[in-house]
Formats: sequence, structure tokens, C-alpha cells
Amino acid sequence: MSKTPTPAEEIATSCLAGRIRVISRVITSIYDHELRSVRLRTSQLNVLGMVAAIGPCSPAAIGKALFLERSTVSRNLRPLLTRRLLTAERGADNRFRSVKVTALGEQLLRRILPGWRRAQKAAAAALGTDGTAAILHLAEAGPPPKPTRASRIEARR
Repeated sequence: MSKTPTPAEEIATSCLAGRIRVISRVITSIYDHELRSVRLRTSQLNVLGMVAAIGPCSPAAIGKALFLERSTVSRNLRPLLTRRLLTAERGADNRFRSVKVTALGEQLLRRILPGWRRAQKAAAAALGTDGTAAILHLAEAGPPPKPTRASRIEARR
């Protein structure tokens, strides 16, 4: 006869959001290991790669493409700008208007590609075929639309 878990045990061991955060840290450590030689973190590589892929864009466009908060985008842009991997044009209010990858940033992306591929292979192996496919599918789909006031009212009925 199995014991029914307490609410705390059930949440601590089976909450999908919590488990995904743990998986995220495990997978991130795989990439961070490969990026250590170039003093780049996975979060910074994602921003650098996205800017290189989509071309000159606003920080807001980066946030939208990567589903990041404005403060997270700023925190990841700073070291990339300091290292001159990206360059930014500022508006009259001194805020970034447009960010673009530099030749040095493009060079770093080419240099890190073999290590990134090793990390990608290791992460895919850790997740398995179904796990990798599920992550790619969810990332492509993005978050569900936010409920409207009318839909929240209807849901209460």
C-alpha cells in the first residue's frame, strides 16, 4: 500500500514548473562548461546569437524573440557591449535604440560553434529524443496568449 504524498511532497517532487527550472540549470551548466573558455554565459550567447541572426534590432525586439524581461535583456547586453561583441546606438534619452553584432561578435560565434555543438549534442542526449522534440516545439510555439478580462470573467462562471 503506497502512502499518499503530502501537498508539500507532491508539489516538491512533481511540479512541472519546478522540474523545468532544475532541468534548465542542468542543461545550462552543459553549455556554460563549453563557453567557459571564451568567458561567455549561455544567457549571453543566446542574446548574441539572436542579434546576429535577426540583425540590428531594439532591446525590446530581443526580449520578444527570447521571451525575456527588459531587465534580463539589459543585464545580458552589458557584458556583450563592454567586450565589443555588440554595439548599440543610443537615443536622445540615452537608452539603447538599436543593437547590432560587431565583427568581433561574429568571429566569436564562429569560434565557439564547435563547443556549442558539443554542448548541443550532450544536452540532446541528456533530454532524449522526445524531451528534445518537446522543448523545441514549446519554444517555437511560445507562451499562450494572456487571458483577456472577458475570458477571466467567463471562466469564473
